[in-house]
Order: sequence, then structure tokens, then C-alpha cells
Amino acid sequence: MQSGLSCELIESVLLLLCYAADQSDPSFMLQSSVQLFQSLHRCWDADIYLPPLCHRFWKLTLQLVSRYATWIIELQDEVSQKLQTHQLLI
Repeated sequence: MQSGLSCELIESVLLLLCYAADQSDPSFMLQSSVQLFQSLHRCWDADIYLPPLCHRFWKLTLQLVSRYATWIIELQDEVSQKLQTHQLLI
């Protein structure tokens, strides 16, 4: 029961932080996830991708994923702090 409460609080905090994805696409929970997916998809699209520059496209892919992961970790820390503050108020 406690984990259900935590999930509800996390969802509320994320909504308050305006990171919610468009509800018309249930594939992603965060708008940033949508943007990352679209960016990666576009990068490797046949109209943009250039085989001689494969190593550069791969580097860009790794950079995007790494920056996204760093942001998610920072967001998780921020949400955890807000949850701890909320629990202290209860």
C-alpha cells in the first residue's frame, strides 16, 4: 500500500513540474522521452543518415541517451526530495 501512495505522489510531483507527456500517446510518460525518441528516430532516418558519418551519428545517439539518463537521475533526486519533504509534513 505504501508503494502505491509513493507512485501517486511521484505522479503528482511530475505533473506539477510540467514534465507530463501528451496523453494522446500512451507510449511515453514524459514529454522528454517523446522528444528523445523523435530525435533519435529522425537522426537515423534514411533522408538524414549518411553512412560515411556513421561514427558521428552513433556518437550523437550516445550523447543524447547519456544526457537523458543524467536528466532522469537529477529529476529522480528532485522528486525524492519533494517526497521526503511531503512525508515530513504529514
